[in-house]
Amino acid sequence: MIANKRTPVRVPAVFILLALLPFIIGCFNPPRELPNGSWKYALLLNGIRVGEAAVSSRAEGNNLVSTMELTMKAGAVTNISRQIVTETRDFRPLKLETYNKIITGKVIQEIDTVAVFNGRKVELVEGGEKRSFEIDRDFYLEGNYILDRLIKGGFEKGMAVEAYIYEPSIDPEVPVLMKARVVGRETITIGGARHDAIRVVEYIEKFKSFDMFIDDKGVLLKAELTMLNLNIQLVRE
Repeated sequence: MIANKRTPVRVPAVFILLALLPFIIGCFNPPRELPNGSWKYALLLNGIRVGEAAVSSRAEGNNLVSTMELTMKAGAVTNISRQIVTETRDFRPLKLETYNKIITGKVIQEIDTVAVFNGRKVELVEGGEKRSFEIDRDFYLEGNYILDRLIKGGFEKGMAVEAYIYEPSIDPEVPVLMKARVVGRETITIGGARHDAIRVVEYIEKFKSFDMFIDDKGVLLKAELTMLNLNIQLVRE
């Protein structure tokens, strides 16, 4: 049995965090030199493994394409999410696709959102409903623009960058402000092994801040978000 919802369904906090994975992981080298690559992560809630995520990024002609796939289980409910982000090499938005499937026993609920961009104009299909509108400011998809600024700044301790990001799971018509600040170097432990990491704190307007720990090659080692009594971690495998 498949239930198709026409009313848009907001995505839980964990999916908002995971939706930013291509920014967190994708390219700590300038996007014009973005290598093809893929990474796998364990998803932990309060220290207990509840799922996994796989991320890949690649160049296609003059475009950059980032893909995230997530599987998460909570009791009798399984969430499967896939997001595809397409933008130009100079960060102009082209297309954002998010496909969510929630499985509860024999009931399958599908929640798909696809946004196609032409400058500030957006054609959005969400929950089976199609609408078009124009946003009153420039915006980007995820954080590759911010990441490019951080790279050019050499991830200098204390540097901060911000930009407006289009994220329909938060607001389909109003971009949200994303800020990034480089905290500095820290040593973290994953699976009993110690890693030298660069810590970057991200803040999303109307959301929470979260911590990223990346290695010298620019690949994510761990991302962490705490909301009330819920701690969400992504840990590289």
